[in-house]
Amino acid sequence: MLLVVGIVLTMILNFWELFILLIFVMIFSIPAINAYENWKLLNTRHSKLNEYLQQRMTPLADLLKQKDLNLYNHKSIDWLIERCDDFSGNKTERPPILSAFQSILPVITLVFGALLARMELQGLIIVVSCIFLLVLCVVLYLGMKDAFLGTDYRLARELKADLQYIRTLLPD
Repeated sequence: MLLVVGIVLTMILNFWELFILLIFVMIFSIPAINAYENWKLLNTRHSKLNEYLQQRMTPLADLLKQKDLNLYNHKSIDWLIERCDDFSGNKTERPPILSAFQSILPVITLVFGALLARMELQGLIIVVSCIFLLVLCVVLYLGMKDAFLGTDYRLARELKADLQYIRTLLPD
């Protein structure tokens, strides 16, 4: 930033020698700063990866390799990954109640709209307030459920990723 201000000032004050010097400094300093930032980021990533491997992957692999568990094979790790999917809710099929509700929703909206068109203002305010409170309760319930169980779901997804990595390390 200071370099750009210097370049602008030299252009205004007609110091062409200083202007050319500052241009060369800027041309060579920006790639150097970028290279230093990339080197620092690479070292940080490398150290974080090593820390992750030492703290998470090695103990998990050691646990799977225990003789009494006999889990260090493709079949067992695939079974554990399926259990992680079951727990974290990564299923692709939709519940049947949702499909039934989606087909009935336009009819409910039509009936509800016809009833609201005939209501007076007080009744309309009461109905809208009740609907608002019902939606608020559902949102709060889902938020609380996610607040209490969301971490476990996240941990199950992380465990699944770790198991998939360990599965790639297994001999065929």
